[in-house]
Amino acid sequence: MHRPKLQVAISVAMTAIILGSAHPSAKAQSPGKPLAKGASVESLLKKRLDVLQQIAKLRRAAYLAGEAGLNSVIQSQIDVLHARLELAGKPAERIVIRTAILKQARDLEAVAKKRFEAKAATPVDMLRAQAFRLRAEADLLREQSAAHQHHHHDRKTSHEAFVRAQTGFLRTLGELDVVQKEIARVKAVAGGAVPGKLILERQRARDKLLAALRAQEEALYLHGLSERQVKSIREKRKLIRHHDHNTAPKRKK
Repeated sequence: MHRPKLQVAISVAMTAIILGSAHPSAKAQSPGKPLAKGASVESLLKKRLDVLQQIAKLRRAAYLAGEAGLNSVIQSQIDVLHARLELAGKPAERIVIRTAILKQARDLEAVAKKRFEAKAATPVDMLRAQAFRLRAEADLLREQSAAHQHHHHDRKTSHEAFVRAQTGFLRTLGELDVVQKEIARVKAVAGGAVPGKLILERQRARDKLLAALRAQEEALYLHGLSERQVKSIREKRKLIRHHDHNTAPKRKK
C-alpha cells in the first residue's frame, strides 16, 4: 500500500533538514571545504526555520485529513518555535517564544494523557511528555532569570555612566575655575605688564574648557537631567546620586 501523499511530502521536507549533516558520506567530505559563498549561520538558520514551517503546515494538513495524530502537529509547532528561538537575540523575544513552547508542551502532555487513558499510548509516552513539559518550564524560568540579570546589569552600567558624566562635568568646572583665576591674576600683575602671549595661552585653555563643558552638559541632558538639575550641579558642585531618567522633566527647547 502506498503512503498518503501528505506523509510523503512530510518525509521529503524532513529529509531536506538532515540531508548532508546526518548522512555518512558527509563525514567523508574535506573538513576544510568552504560553504557556499555568502552563507552565514543566520541565513542557514532562517532556511531551516522555513523548512520546519513547511513540515508544520503539512502535518497540520495531514491531521485535518485524518492522516496524522495531534501530537505530531504539536511537536512540529514546537520544532518551529525552537528554530525561532535560535534566531531570537533580545531577552524579551526569547521569553515570548519560551512561553509559547511551554504552552505547546502542556498541550502535548494533555494529548499524551488522553491517549494513555484510551490505551493508545504507553506509560513511557506519557512520562516523556511530562518530562518535556517540565523542561519547558525550567527553560522559561532560566530565560526569565537571565533577562532579569541582564536588566540589572544594564541599570548598573547606566548608573555608572551617569556618575562618570557628572564627575567629568565637575572636574571641568574645577579646572575652569583655576584657569579663570589664573587669567585674572596674570592681568593684575604689575599693572598689566605681563606679556600678552601668556594671557592668550590662558584664554585658549579657558576656551577649550568651555567647549568641553558644553559637550559634557549635553551629555547630562542625554542622561535625562533637566536644565534645573544641571544648574544645581554647576552651582552646588555636588553629584545627583539617584536619578530615574524615565521620570525626569523634559528639557526646554
